[in-house]
Amino acid sequence: MILGIDYGARYSGKTALCYDRADWLYLIRSVLKEDTDAFVRKHAQSLSPDLIAMDAPLSLPAAYHGRGTDYMYRACDRACQAMSPMFLGGLTARAMALRAELDDYVFIETYPSMHYRAAFAGVKKDGKIFADARDHYIDIMPYRVDRSPADWHELDAILAWYSGWRYMQGTHVCHGDAAEGQIIV
Repeated sequence: MILGIDYGARYSGKTALCYDRADWLYLIRSVLKEDTDAFVRKHAQSLSPDLIAMDAPLSLPAAYHGRGTDYMYRACDRACQAMSPMFLGGLTARAMALRAELDDYVFIETYPSMHYRAAFAGVKKDGKIFADARDHYIDIMPYRVDRSPADWHELDAILAWYSGWRYMQGTHVCHGDAAEGQIIV
């Protein structure tokens, strides 16, 4: 089983999870003012996935470990045109702490926007294109989805799961290096 996570602000209600069971994908959504970290911990421990694919930075730039001079971006961030883990600050710290706390589980870092960019090059990710993106990704998933994703957060959770599935199948693309951090798509 793979658990895909679109990780959001701690009490925003915008964290979404996607997991597989018997050739189906299921979506779970955090609740406004609920502690996202407790929500993720609870579901990870109850589902006991083989892999957690998380849309959040899970490492810092190598300069913080005495290697290199780039204190803002990791090589994988530059390759994927992702936001800096430093800009994301507290979210990065929380994701790294969650990974350390759930050290019995295998984690990979994902970036669902890379899937979106590949399929919809040059189109802005906004509300107008959401239905097209949702339908496209639901069609290419290897399993059926229990319900239509309500928004980008739920779609990103599905795409985080999909990156994890590709990783398990050996069809993923890896950006960055293992010593600093990698983004798996």
